[in-house]
Amino acid sequence: KKVQDIIKRLNKEGKVTNYSIKNENKYCPPLFDQTSLAIEMSKTANISPDKTLSASQSLYEKGYATYPRTASRYITQSDANDFEKMLHAISSINPLVSRHKFNRTNKRIVDDSKVESHTAIIPTTEVPDISKLDKNERAVYEKLVKRVIAVNFPPAVDEKQSIVTAVSEFDFKSSGVVELDRGWREVYNVAVKNNPLPQVQKNDIVEILSLEPKEVVTQPPKRYTEATILQFMESCGKK
Repeated sequence: KKVQDIIKRLNKEGKVTNYSIKNENKYCPPLFDQTSLAIEMSKTANISPDKTLSASQSLYEKGYATYPRTASRYITQSDANDFEKMLHAISSINPLVSRHKFNRTNKRIVDDSKVESHTAIIPTTEVPDISKLDKNERAVYEKLVKRVIAVNFPPAVDEKQSIVTAVSEFDFKSSGVVELDRGWREVYNVAVKNNPLPQVQKNDIVEILSLEPKEVVTQPPKRYTEATILQFMESCGKK
């Protein structure tokens, strides 16, 4: 009834009261620690946290990845030289590495203040023969390789568009987005659904084509999965 009452009060015309466009940087997630790697593998490869840790440990013992039991997602300045050498080494696996030079002042990668006893989990300069890794080792290693490449890419850039239209005494907001630069999304081949808004001017008069009440049902919180319960355990006091 309240919705129907509001519809009756709305005119057939509206006025654009605000039209704004701004560019927004979308950054790659940081390097992996044990928890974030387990979550990623569970979500994208259906590999359990135990099997992810086992594969990570195996890669570490073979010299192909750094120590897996870490809560850090960054490296230190003293690791920067090895990180750069590693990027050069893995270029034989993924040619996207050579697209961007490593910047050792990049705080999204190198930050001593955010490293505890061990750095983030990254590949080493020792590149394995991928065909000789087992299924889980290969999946984990390839995920590590993609992340170190992606985090070294520039941010993706989206154009965020917003229109506020006044109809009677109500304001209606329309939002749109257009990808301007793929940035790190290219590494993961992330597709962004562009939703451009029409170009308008402030004080433009627009016609109201239709008014439809829509009934929706709220959803309860989803059940925990092995991946999401790991996230919950890291901040279990918050809820």
